[in-house]
Amino acid sequence: MRVDSNPTGNFAREPDGHYTPLFVKMRPSLYRTNVFRVLGIPVDATASDIRRQANMVQKSLALGLPIPSGPSPLPLETPADAASVGEALQRLGDPEQRLLEELFWLWPSQTGQSRNDAALTALTRGDVSEAVRVWHRMQDGVGLHNLAVLAHTRALDLEATEQDRGLTSAEETLRDHLWSEALQHWKALVDEEAFWHCFTARIHDLDDPRLPVNTAKRVRASLPPALLAINAQFVMQHREGTPLSDQQRHLRLITESGFPLQAGEEALQMSLEPVRQHLQGLCRNAAAEANEDPRHADDITERLLDKSGPLLALLDSLPIRTPMCDALHDEVAQSALDSLYAVDQYAQEADQRPEAAKHVYELLRRIEPIPASVALRRHIQERVQEGEEFLGVGPEWETCWFCSASKPESAATCSVPMVRGRRVVASRTIVRVPRCGTCLRWHVRAQSIAGVIAMISNLLVVIYLVRRPSGPWWGYIFELVMGWFEVRLFVSITIKILVGSIKDQDAVKKYPAVVRHKKDGWALGEGLKEAIGFWLGAKTTIR
Repeated sequence: MRVDSNPTGNFAREPDGHYTPLFVKMRPSLYRTNVFRVLGIPVDATASDIRRQANMVQKSLALGLPIPSGPSPLPLETPADAASVGEALQRLGDPEQRLLEELFWLWPSQTGQSRNDAALTALTRGDVSEAVRVWHRMQDGVGLHNLAVLAHTRALDLEATEQDRGLTSAEETLRDHLWSEALQHWKALVDEEAFWHCFTARIHDLDDPRLPVNTAKRVRASLPPALLAINAQFVMQHREGTPLSDQQRHLRLITESGFPLQAGEEALQMSLEPVRQHLQGLCRNAAAEANEDPRHADDITERLLDKSGPLLALLDSLPIRTPMCDALHDEVAQSALDSLYAVDQYAQEADQRPEAAKHVYELLRRIEPIPASVALRRHIQERVQEGEEFLGVGPEWETCWFCSASKPESAATCSVPMVRGRRVVASRTIVRVPRCGTCLRWHVRAQSIAGVIAMISNLLVVIYLVRRPSGPWWGYIFELVMGWFEVRLFVSITIKILVGSIKDQDAVKKYPAVVRHKKDGWALGEGLKEAIGFWLGAKTTIR
């Protein structure tokens, strides 16, 4: 798959003030689709030369013969097809398109003398070194332009070859050298006044009202980010099996190109569009699949994270951080979270939540670092904490909450019922507190003894009140209340003595998860049964 398979949709809007037609052309196929290379004609071809070539193409198509092309300094490995040739001929009729096609092809030292140009003739017979020597000796900017085009063309040809069959180590070395050379020459060309005088003169020669007088100035100003936009597309490309090192290589070329930092940032910003479309497509597909098959929504979420991970890592590696990057991180995180809601809802309805909870928790841990939004990340962290509480994992589950020494045991976990709301609309949940077996045995023993003591004490208070001498009614009330407080105090002291240094069960009120629930509006207990149990001194609220 070519990275420029979408020739009209690889860019977001180009920066304000830049020359739009130039950015539209900047694709990795820039030179493979150049009209002069496709047709095999020089940049100074006359109208009669072009008509002659068009007639030859039409005759070849009519006879079913291969499409002929003239001698070219850098011929295509695979001859162009009829569609490519027809499109090339059509672009030549547009003066703006022709001007840009000429900019990205080889020029003769003198206009109208391409057939007799020493460097182009040497390159046509395959003598690259001789052509380079000739252009290095030229002083009018044309030689520098041709050196930039030559190195750029060969570098992009090797990139295309790598996608087709891979490269040898020698070819990879040559490719890297050509990239550095091409960007170096283009950087020098932007500052070369002699070349831009020639370019302006060419605009005057075309003498077309569709080419305003400031075209050369706009092209010159737009050239740095436009050139780097090709490398940015390689950075942003996403193909199965594409090593991240290739993307990092092009990112390094951008940062080391010598062009202003702003040019590289603009190029990367424009090339984010295909990544955005790909990530949003993954999110839409995941949402649709999770809606159709909520039972396996956790697997769908996992696939979404696997596929989006390399792209998000690519965005994180960029030297710029744009609002679009942050929005894409949040969109992937929210989409993954929505899919997990689907599987969680299904698991609760099917009474399979314990089986699904572990996988959901693992996925939540993968989602947690993705969002850029503080609010969304906090929400996911809360879900992670809920998963840790439900599964009994995480830092808070490394030691028993009550003795802070032993390792918790799942069978000894302390369950704290909590409620939010009133009556039939109330929501209920269970907060699990880590506890070891030793603490459980002490709590059970202390609760049993405390319950017996409470019943005996309450009975003694009642007997005392029945047998006490008569007196004012408020005296009974006062003594009843005081007796109740004395019983509660006695029970608390007894429990403290029995459990020693171990926290009693009331300590769950200070457990972090319980505190977090209270801040969210939850209250301890399930209702009237716990209130009665508390009154009698039997702490049945916490088990």
